[in-house]
This record gives sequence, C-alpha cells and structure tokens, in this order.
Amino acid sequence: SSFSSWLEFRILGHPLKPESESGTTVGSTTLRESSVDFLMRLICPSSETLAKELQHHLFGAMLLLLDRAFLSCDLQTAKAYFHFLVQLSSEESHFKQLFDKTLMLMETMVGNEGLLHTLKFLFTFVESVFGEAGLNRTALKRLSSKNSGNDCGSGSLIPKQLKNPENLVLRTNQESNSAVDCDASSGEEDEDDGTSDGELGSMDRDDEEDGNSERALASKVCTFTSSGSNFMEQHWYFCYTCDLTVSKGCCSVCAKVCHRGHRVVYSRSSRFFCDCGAGGVRGSNCQCLKPRKFTGTSSAPAPADCSFQPLLPYHDDLEQVADSGSDFEDDISTDADTSLKLSVPKGFSDGLPVFLKNLDIEVRMLELCKKLLPTILSQRELNLLKDRKVLLGGDMLVSQASDVFQLKKAFKSGSLDLKIKADYPNSRELKSHLANGSLTKSLLTASSRGKLAVGEGDKVAIFDVGQIIGQPTAAPITADKTNVKPLSRNIVRFEIVHLIFNPLQDHYLAVAGYGDCQVLTLNSRGEVTDRLAIELALQGAYIRRVEWVSGSQVQLMVVTNMFVKIYDLSQDNISPLHYFTVADDVIVDATLVPSSMGKLVLLVLSEGGLLYRLNIVLAGDVGAKTLTDTVLVKDAVSMHKGLSLYFSSTYRLIFVSHQDGTTFMGRLDADSSSVTELSYVCEEDQDGKSKPAGLYRWRELIAGSGTLTCLSKFKSNSPLAVSLGPHELCAQNMRYGTGSNSPVVGVAAYKPLSKDKTHCLLLYDDGSLHIYSHTPSGGDSSVSLTAEQTKKLGSSILTSRAYAGTKPEFPLDFFEKTTCITSDVKFSSDTTKSGDSESIKQRLTSDDGYLESLTSAGFKVSISNPNPDLVMVGCRIHVGNTSASNIPSEITMFHRVVKLDEGMRSWYDIPFTTAESLLADEEFTITVGRTFDGSSMPRVDSIEVYGRAKDEFGWKEKMDAVLDMEAHVMGSTAGGKSGKRPQTMPTAPMQEQILADALRILSRIYLLCQTSCCTDTVDADMELDSLKCRALLETIFQSDREPLLHSAACRVLQAVFPKKEVYYHVKDTMRLLGVIKSLPAITSRIGVGGTASSWVVKEFIAQIHTVSKVALHRKLNFASFLENHG
Repeated sequence: SSFSSWLEFRILGHPLKPESESGTTVGSTTLRESSVDFLMRLICPSSETLAKELQHHLFGAMLLLLDRAFLSCDLQTAKAYFHFLVQLSSEESHFKQLFDKTLMLMETMVGNEGLLHTLKFLFTFVESVFGEAGLNRTALKRLSSKNSGNDCGSGSLIPKQLKNPENLVLRTNQESNSAVDCDASSGEEDEDDGTSDGELGSMDRDDEEDGNSERALASKVCTFTSSGSNFMEQHWYFCYTCDLTVSKGCCSVCAKVCHRGHRVVYSRSSRFFCDCGAGGVRGSNCQCLKPRKFTGTSSAPAPADCSFQPLLPYHDDLEQVADSGSDFEDDISTDADTSLKLSVPKGFSDGLPVFLKNLDIEVRMLELCKKLLPTILSQRELNLLKDRKVLLGGDMLVSQASDVFQLKKAFKSGSLDLKIKADYPNSRELKSHLANGSLTKSLLTASSRGKLAVGEGDKVAIFDVGQIIGQPTAAPITADKTNVKPLSRNIVRFEIVHLIFNPLQDHYLAVAGYGDCQVLTLNSRGEVTDRLAIELALQGAYIRRVEWVSGSQVQLMVVTNMFVKIYDLSQDNISPLHYFTVADDVIVDATLVPSSMGKLVLLVLSEGGLLYRLNIVLAGDVGAKTLTDTVLVKDAVSMHKGLSLYFSSTYRLIFVSHQDGTTFMGRLDADSSSVTELSYVCEEDQDGKSKPAGLYRWRELIAGSGTLTCLSKFKSNSPLAVSLGPHELCAQNMRYGTGSNSPVVGVAAYKPLSKDKTHCLLLYDDGSLHIYSHTPSGGDSSVSLTAEQTKKLGSSILTSRAYAGTKPEFPLDFFEKTTCITSDVKFSSDTTKSGDSESIKQRLTSDDGYLESLTSAGFKVSISNPNPDLVMVGCRIHVGNTSASNIPSEITMFHRVVKLDEGMRSWYDIPFTTAESLLADEEFTITVGRTFDGSSMPRVDSIEVYGRAKDEFGWKEKMDAVLDMEAHVMGSTAGGKSGKRPQTMPTAPMQEQILADALRILSRIYLLCQTSCCTDTVDADMELDSLKCRALLETIFQSDREPLLHSAACRVLQAVFPKKEVYYHVKDTMRLLGVIKSLPAITSRIGVGGTASSWVVKEFIAQIHTVSKVALHRKLNFASFLENHG
C-alpha cells in the first residue's frame, strides 16, 4: 500500500542498490526518530476509537515490512523498527500476528550465515515472550499442584525454601524466570552426589597434613644451638612485636614457634645468628633450644600475622563459588538476553498454551534446530581432522620467503671449537660417509628447560640457551666466543655425530658417534651426573641416527645401516626390546609413527627405495626380526634410492626423500599399510617448468609448531625453514645473507615457556652460531593459541575458578623458596619524568634513597621482568625509613589493597597468589596511596622483587588449568545477571549460541504444553522414546566440549522430567549413550599426534569424566544403564 511505501522510506530508508540487486538499505536516524515520534502522537488523540483504528492500520502496514526490515536493513535499524512494532502490539490479536510473523521470519533466516546475529535477536524476542507471559507462575503452579497430589513424589526440582538464603549470594543461577532450576533444588544436594569430582570432602586429610607439619616443626631446634654467637648463612626474620628489627632477627624455627601470632616479616638470607635463641628478646625465653613435645591438639596459638594481606576483601559466602565437579553444574540454566522489555497482553498470556499448539511450535522449533545442527557437527569433524589442512594430490611447489625467521645474533667463526683433537678408530670411514652425504652431523640440541648441548669434537658442551640468545634487540648483533661460557664440558672419547635431548625427560641426553652411543644424565646446573654406554654389537655396521621413542622417557631407537634396535634403558643397555633387519638391502633411515591408543608403527626406508613397515608392541620381541611388509605407495612415479625419511606428527604426513632429489609427502591410511595421498615437492626452473626441489633431512623445529626444517641438496646443503600451506610450501633459506659457506652441522630450536617467540639456532662447521627468531602467525599452533588466550584473560585470571574462591594463605617461609631478582627487573614510575630504570633502582636499593610522589594523591611504580624463564612470585616493600610522616596509608596491586601502619617503619611482605603470578608474567604495577594526613607526599623507601624458575613454579600446568577451567565455565555461566562472576573467555560460536537459545525455548514450550509427569524410570523410558527432540539431544550429548549446548539440553530434560530422580536417570542414560557413540572415533585418534591431538585428548578426558561422575554419584543409574545397554 502507499502507506507502507511511505513508512518504508521514512523509517527503513532507501536502498543503496536497485531493487533487482541485493543491497543494504540505509536511512537517517533523525528522520526515523522524528517519524516514530510523529506516529506515536497520532495514535494518542482524545478519541480512543480513532486512536485504535489508526494504530490498527499502522500495525498492519509495519508488519508487512518486517521481512524487509531484517533482510535488507542494518541490524540497528531493524532492532529499532522491531521495538516500535512491539509497542504497537498492545492488543492480543496484534501480538499473536507479530509472534507468528517472527517465527516465519526466523525460518527464512536460519540458513543464512550472514544473518546469525539478526536471528539471535529474534530468538531473544521469542524467549522474552515466554518470560513475560507468566511462564514461571504457570509452570510452577502446574508442577506444584502435581507435587501436592503426590503424582510426582517429593523429589521435585522445584526450588525449596532454604534456611539461610542470605548465604547463597553466588548461586550458580539466580534467574527469576526459570521454571525449573536444577541447581536451585538444593539446599540439600543429591544424596549420592558427593563432592567435587568425587574427591572426599572430609577435612581429615588437611588436618593430617597440618598435624604432620606441626609434628615436624616440634622436632626442629633454633639455629643458635649449632651456631652459638658465630654467624652462619641462613634465612632470618624480623619480629616487630619483640623489636627484633634492623640488625636483629630470629631464625625460621623461632619465627614459627616463639613468635607465632606476632608481626613477623621475612628479612633476607645472609650470615647471622638468632637473637631469639641468644636471649635477645626482653621478657621472653626461646622455646626452641631443644625439641618440643608434639601434642596434636588445637590449642596452639594463632598463626603469625606475617603482614600477608588477602587478595581481595573476601567474604565467607564467596568461598565456595560452585562445586566444580557437582552434577548440578552441568544443569545450569543460562539466562536470556534481557534487553527486550515486553509488555505482553494479558489475553495472550492466558491462551499461550493453546496458541503455541495451533502454531505447531514444537515441530517448527525442532526444524530450526536441525538446520543449525550441521554446522556444529562439521566443527566437531574439523576438530578431529585439523591435520588435513594440507591438500595433497598435485605437485607441492616451493615458494621462497624471507620473513619466516629473522637473524638476531651471530657468533663469529671459531666461537665454538668443533675440531677433533684425538685420532679415534673409524675416523677415516666417518669422514668418507660425511663427504658422500650418507651421514649428516647433528651437533646441536636444546631442552625445554633451557639447556643447549653442543658436540665439540669428542666433548659435549652444555650451555644456558637463554644466555646465548640474550635480550631482544632491534637489529642483529655480532658476538664473539668470549661471550660463550659453558655450564660444563664433558669428554665422551669418540667423535660426536648426533645429539638429542629426550623431549619428555630432558635430563637425558643421547650422544652418538660413528659406532658408539651413550646417554648422559644432567642435573639442573647442566653438569653430567651419570652416563650409560649402550652395547650395540655393531659387527661392521655404523650408526646413521638415534631418536627417542615418542611418549617414552627411557626408550631409545638406534638406526644403523644394517639394523634398527629399540632399547628400554630402564631395563637393559645390552639386549634391545626390538631388533629389526631387512633382507638383501641397506637401511638408510627409520621413523616411528604413533598409532591409536599408544601403539607404534615402525617405518624403515631402504637404499633400494622400499618403505618397510611393522606394528610393534612395547613389550618387546625376542630375537631379530626381518621386515618383509612394505608400504604401498599409490601414484608413485618411481622408487629411487632412498635418502631420508621423516614423519610429522603435527601434519600426520611422511616425507620420503631420494638420492635423485625427488621428495614426496604422503598421508598414510589408518594402519600405515599404504600411502593414500601424496604430492611431490617441486620448484620451478628458469623456464617455469617443474623440477624436484631436492629437499631432505626433514625435521620439525618444535613439536606441534608446524614449522619444519630441511636441507637443500641442490643448494650446497643449505638449511631451509619451511611452513606448509594447503597447496604450497613456503621456504626460507637460512643461510641467505649470513655470508657463511660452511656446512650446517646442527639445527635446534628453543621456545621460552611463556613467550610466543621461537628461537632457531644454526651451528656451522667453522664454529659459528646464528640465532634467528620467529613469532608464529597463529594457525593451528596450540602454543600461539594459548598465548593469545592468556592475553585475552588479562586481569580476569584473578577471578578464575581455577585459583579463586578461597582465601589465600601463605606459609611464613614463602620467600625462602624464592630468589631475589630485584637486580634483574626493570622499574618505571610516574614520580620521575625520565623514568630511567637504573636511577629508580638505585634510589630503591640505597640506604637513604626513596621514591616520592609529585603530588599528595600518590603514584605508581611498574615492575617488568625481561627474563622469560622466570616468574615473579612476590615483592617486599619498606616504608618509614627516611620519614615517618610520608608513609602511605595503603598500597594496591592487582585487586589487593594492603593497609599500612601509621608512623611505623616497617617491611611488608606481599607474596603473590598463583593467579597473580600468572598475571604478572611480564609486568605488574604497585599503586601507592595517600598518606595518613592526606597532605604529605607519599614515599616508598625500598622495593624488593622475588621470582622462581617457571619450570619449578609449574607455569605451563597452572596456566593450562586456568584455560581449561575458564573454557568449562564459559558455557556453564553464560548469563549476565548480578551475583554471577563476569565472563573471562570468548563466547561460544554464534551457531552454538543460537542453538542453545532454541533449546531453551523448547524447554519453555514443554513446561507450558506438557500435561503428563513421569513418576518412575519405566514411564520415563517410554516418554523418552516418544520424545520428538530425542535424536537432537542425543547428538548434543555426544560431545563434552560444548558446555553451552549441554546446559541448554539439560534444561529441556528438566522441563520434560521435573522429578529429580527421573531427570537424572534420563540425563545419565543419554549422556552415557553419547559417550558410547562418540568414543570409537576419539580413541582411534588418541596417541597419533597431529594438530588435533590436544582437542582429542581433552574430549577423551571429558568423556571419561562423565562416565566416572555417573558411576560415582549415581550408582543405580550406572548399573541400570549397563544392564540395558551393556
């Protein structure tokens, strides 16, 4: 109509393109708002009849344009249009038309990926309708009436009155319009639900640990009993209560016993004797001059104050936020977006069940769900097949790059002495094999704990890799050998050809020569504490390569030209577990391919070009075994003489190189019996024709990184860094621009635990060492993903459920286990214009120095840690040394406020919680508050910073715990109402969010429209068989890595089966069925590596966790399931 056309122009605007083309409509916000205001005034005249008639026409005209508003306009305009239409829908008939039209519009939009945000808005409207239409009251009335009639028993999921509701401040879900909330059912939780993850909730274990600690303390004595008045190196403490300060102090034992409950702070580790034991405390005698009797009672004095301040102003009701292992957590109901405030006509509310039935809304909503589900399923498949991103088939062309790595540091020729001084047996044969390329030296290897091993002739030199890499610089720098100081240098009495650390147990270093092999054991200082020689019985053979067995700390594979042996060095260094040979051929290389559930497949490349295979078991076989089965290589052009073999666990590809320069990369089938897909690695010549690239000796720099290295046979054996794309290889010549023509004899990589940057080290035969840096660009690297997630978490780490929820308690001797790193950190402050770190550090470390604010409002001090291998775990602050009137009233860091004492010169110990240490990876800030009088300039006299090595601290494990916990919480607490912890992780994919919205709407439909209530499990099984959404719910329960969908699916089951016992019976049945259906695909991938390995392991653990929870908490349900589906 002409009215609709007028509305379209005034409110929706004009299209950017002609109507025949697809385009977006734009309009003026001012014009739209003035038009709406005009229309609202029109429909509010003095005549009510006229107003209603005009409103009716206006509503009808606008309803005609609803599709146009959402399909052609931007979302903001569409939302404004929709809100106005809702305002016009004050009559029941209008609201029903709007509801029906919205459903049809949703059905139109569901297949369009570009309209997902718009679709979610409409789902929000539908869900809000249920909330505002009195669903909660209607459903509760229906369910409570059934309970009163004992139809459903007393174990209902309806919220009960709790004795102390004020203590439930942080209930998992406080949604006011949720009819059935499993979490709210319990002031008494499930009788057999136990506690978190099945662990015993008793305090006996903690009491026992405390008892053991007190028992041990009772046997310790003051250090004065051994030192007397002589100074001895030890940790000592100040006690401000007893005036043991400045030059006086007490030992650790006296601090814990004699000064318990006093104000005690850590002083330092230095030479002194205990003044408490020497009788230096007026009016008190030392209690620790002899062992004390352990009573085991709780009458001990209160713990020492220690000046340790809590992380946050904790409240008792925050201590137990949510039972992380409780089944109720799986059933959390997520809240709807409350941005739409509706006023639903009363008649609509009263007739809602009949209206929904006439719309056949259950079937229509299920159809919407089925259209959303394929995207979720394809993502699951993608998670399992991440290593398929390299597409094989045609030739894989090598493209040249120059930005994969950047040269950062170069040690000059002769920096490392690789010359062999002694003349060992087989020296001539070794030189011959090195010259013809049948052997390649690998004299460099780095451990994850920062040790670098270098083969220097017949010696193994151990270096600190962090010191060699040095600090980051803007431009490459040149260094000489005077800067290279080894931690140790160890002779092995043979010329070294191969070096490799064990990836899982990097105290073990395998060292091999032409005919000898040893395993060295290193301590944390890089010194060799043990060595084990392996008896190979070569009998004329020579060692081609050594490799640690994947996933083992003690098994080593030795590849020679005549046999392959695998040793379990924890059992025997003479007799191998496995001994393999090939008939009438020479072995050139071998590799182990991880198969499912920890199985291994051995692949051996012969000089004749054949690829042998054998499934091996780690139990071992007696005697030599001749390999006869070969891998079928489909589409292979020809099999030339073999040169090298490598299997990439990241890409699940094998790289087979031949002496004529041909190389193919192939994908093995499930049992590694054939290569199903392959591509030859080629490069273009000057005429643009394809030719073999001549790449061999492939290796992955760091497991899981996806960056490979290899040598170029046609470019003087230059080392290349290679990254794989779908159709090409991007390669950087690492020798380019370095000016070195010496052969490469070692490639190693090192990545600090907490940094994105990977360092690549190249060792040349002339003793020069080049160091490159590489920052991954993302992709499938779990390392870069974790780093990115860590950055996104930010300060929300402090409220992570992995480490928050309880009051932090620190032991008195906290700082004894740390190292003072004040000299290594950098300071910056707004109290100085220059911000020079050294001048600030000098002020804070001198006896009469201090930092003072420029204003009375206070100041900030930022402390950064340049050492990537250390984590800052605490600091100590001294105030009042130079002026009592300038003492600040408080100091703030992270979310912690430390209150200071007025007029008192004192040190304050501030240990960091685990969460704070994770957050202070690179930097933390101290905010100094006002003085007590508010007018003086606040002043800090000294700041000391303490740290620990990241591997000792357990950095990776602790950060993984945060990421895993937040990933789980993400779906379980997807609401946003007050009382809920704010979200810290990225939200679920939009398709998951919308499907969860649809499931929540389904649950509300069932609450309104279902009339029956199952009273026992037999009825429940029959009801479940007839449930139209059963197949949908079963599919959702097949993965445990989608918590948002799980929560919504549980909500559907709660609506259909409101009785608690019946609900759990049905839910457990469906979840266990989901495990049965999904587990085969998951277990087939466990242990095989690849970029999907992390996801596979997490999914497997989640599935097993599901089974164990049901078995532990609801044994009857578990037994019933085994009986029916066993």
